[in-house]
Amino acid sequence: MLAVAKTAVLSGFVAFFLALLASRLNFRLPERPPETLDPDPPSEIPRVGGIFLFAGVVAGVLAMPGSWLGHIRWVVLAGLLPVFLIGLADDIRPVNCYVKLGFQLLGGVVVAVLGFVPTGVVLPGGEEIKLGALGVALTVFWLASTANAYNLIDGVDGLATGLGVIASAALALAGWVAGNYAAVALGAVLVASLMGVLFFTANPARFYLGDSGSLSVGFLVGLQALLIANADGAVRVVPISLALAIPLGDMAFAILRRTARGQHPFHRDHEHIHHRLQRLGLSPRHVSWTLWATGGAVAAIGLWILIAAP
Repeated sequence: MLAVAKTAVLSGFVAFFLALLASRLNFRLPERPPETLDPDPPSEIPRVGGIFLFAGVVAGVLAMPGSWLGHIRWVVLAGLLPVFLIGLADDIRPVNCYVKLGFQLLGGVVVAVLGFVPTGVVLPGGEEIKLGALGVALTVFWLASTANAYNLIDGVDGLATGLGVIASAALALAGWVAGNYAAVALGAVLVASLMGVLFFTANPARFYLGDSGSLSVGFLVGLQALLIANADGAVRVVPISLALAIPLGDMAFAILRRTARGQHPFHRDHEHIHHRLQRLGLSPRHVSWTLWATGGAVAAIGLWILIAAP
């Protein structure tokens, strides 16, 4: 466990040091042209936080002892790379939504091809449904969903970063309970890297995570859940879903809302949960605190269900 802690410190240090250096040097990506349907005004805050997060994660994953992560390190890096790169490309110049989705699906396909596919789904009450070949499609769909969920919730300074810390920490504890130490190791690296950039992305933000960061966080959190499932071959739906309840719930309501209005599911609007809380009078900082606290409480309930389950 000491080796995991040391590697996590390395990840956090790399992410924090690079972010601090970039802050001093006023580092930014080339100016991003505005999107035609983007309801948000252009921002002067650089969208570079994902670069530092990615660097911290890569450093930690490569440095993690083989007894904790082993060959899974290559699954993490191979799956994450296309997701990070398409996010980075979108941070520089708007990318077609279908192209972005294609790269996210590619990351999921890589993970599925390398064998991280659940064999079943455990429903509330303990009943298990065997997935068979459907497990591959579920894996790809799940990773693309979690990536997009964190991308959509990233609308207030530090919100997605903090929710990523909460979900990844909860899943690391769930991994410990399930006996999957790869999930614990990945969680330690991700939490430390997120904490390394949280100071810079929290309100008032010096950097935004950008798509490269929010997509990467969602993908890695989703992969952590799959690693836990890989311990016994089946996904326990309730505790895993509760760890990611706020981003997944926000995304689900966004898709339903837009579809009901006859809009494209990827149509941008100001109806996400953080927008609604701001209209109720909460400041951006209080929105983040409120959703962090709610996310933590719900994730704790999920952990309790996992531990109490037979």
